[in-house]
Amino acid sequence: MFPEAGRLLSCGDESIVRQISYYVEHSEEYLAGQDAHYRGLYNGATKYDICLFAMIDALIEHDYIREFDWKEDQDDILHGLRVIAKKLGVSLDIEMDLIFLDDGEYAECLEPERVFTLVAVYISNFRYDLVCIDINSDSYVIGLLPHKDHQRCESMLHDMDIRLYSF
Repeated sequence: MFPEAGRLLSCGDESIVRQISYYVEHSEEYLAGQDAHYRGLYNGATKYDICLFAMIDALIEHDYIREFDWKEDQDDILHGLRVIAKKLGVSLDIEMDLIFLDDGEYAECLEPERVFTLVAVYISNFRYDLVCIDINSDSYVIGLLPHKDHQRCESMLHDMDIRLYSF
């Protein structure tokens, strides 16, 4: 199921499907790589965790998703989301006006969830949803998913015990 989830999250990019499929079959090679070391996965890691992070890392490598720290700067978030949007052929020409927020207060930097919410509203005009894959960490794994594939992808990931939510 990981390759098929990768297909949906990459808008059908078969190179992603092949890469994920390869690591599903050869998990020891993923474990030997730098990504697994960065994620803290070692020989005792479950096949499920290896496949999950192989999928996440393949999608990151090919600019379909980005992983943002919980305290990420809004400019870095917007840059990362622009990279994803560009990969999908969507113009993410949005700037965060910090002078006045909904409550009229001035802010120097918006919290990541607030940035995601504002971008989600904007990107919905292009029939995409801003989604987050819950990897049980203090980071946000964010991507853009065509609206038409959202429910199918969410259901598939749910069956794999992975939560996908949108802003």
